[in-house]
Amino acid sequence: MARLLLIRHGQSRWNLEGRIQGQLDVPLSELGERQAEAVARRLRGTPLGAVYVSPLQRALATADAIAKPHALPLRIVPELTEIDHGDWQGRTVPEIAAVDHDRLAMWTRLPGRVRMPNGERLFDVRRRSLAAVAALASRHAGQTVAVVSHEVVIKVVVAEALGLDYDHLSRLTIDNTALNIIDYAGEQPHLVTLNDTGHLSGLSVTT
Repeated sequence: MARLLLIRHGQSRWNLEGRIQGQLDVPLSELGERQAEAVARRLRGTPLGAVYVSPLQRALATADAIAKPHALPLRIVPELTEIDHGDWQGRTVPEIAAVDHDRLAMWTRLPGRVRMPNGERLFDVRRRSLAAVAALASRHAGQTVAVVSHEVVIKVVVAEALGLDYDHLSRLTIDNTALNIIDYAGEQPHLVTLNDTGHLSGLSVTT
């Protein structure tokens, strides 16, 4: 059995501003840096076989904080990067609503049916992220591995473990540096922990 710790990056500057990031490379905010330190402290006593991470700097900074106490290198996996939000990237929700209201409403209600303008569909994210995660689980049988990624990617992986239709992804909450644990043994992944942010007690959390 392989245990994967799926961890969303700390709060970014655009999380703080309410801007859609997608695959644009935005650094952590001051709070995000403290969140990364908090989840790193939580995992300090957990033996880790490896730390895998998206190539975006908000994930890299979070993963670096986690990896350092274990003296582990970061292993970058491009397939773990966030959904490509296309033309929405860099805009706030009100700005998007002003120019693409119907698609935004559909994304909120039935996200599995939406293709981002000049971007990806959830199906695209599913195809790349599930293959990557399955490969990591196969490679690290008998180990616990940290995987630092992004909100939509983690939602897709969690939804697959739960057998949840992607049109219901809005029911899932994945907060910044939340710990999500999935065990991989045989064909069906088993969700152990969802959106655990106990390490953030005392910190202000903005998603």
